[in-house]
Amino acid sequence: MPNGRVMVAFGYHGDSFHGSQIQPDIRTVEGSLKKALNKLTWWSEGCLEICSRTDAGVSVRMNLACINLPKSLIDKVSPRSMIRAINDNLPVGMVMWYVKEVPSNTRARKANFRHYLYRLESC
Repeated sequence: MPNGRVMVAFGYHGDSFHGSQIQPDIRTVEGSLKKALNKLTWWSEGCLEICSRTDAGVSVRMNLACINLPKSLIDKVSPRSMIRAINDNLPVGMVMWYVKEVPSNTRARKANFRHYLYRLESC
């Protein structure tokens, strides 16, 4: 079954996660995405590539990730339905808000440049 690739945009409240990378027995951003994809039976080893990483407690308005999915699924499920299905399986504090099919050679981690905007808000 041939694979396709989608790029997704998502955000999260850092207080809800212990950083972005998977760590044993604690809630992380990557672990939560993996769990949601697993529940949908859309997970396969190595299918997820997140653009940037964060430490525990860091909130993100927009991060990007590429997900390899069966091409038949991408063709059958609309971006809106895909967002809804994933969001229904993400924990409170995390939301996916955009999905777009991209060429199979698109990489989330490899970039010519990155632009970070740090926003500090007073309490």
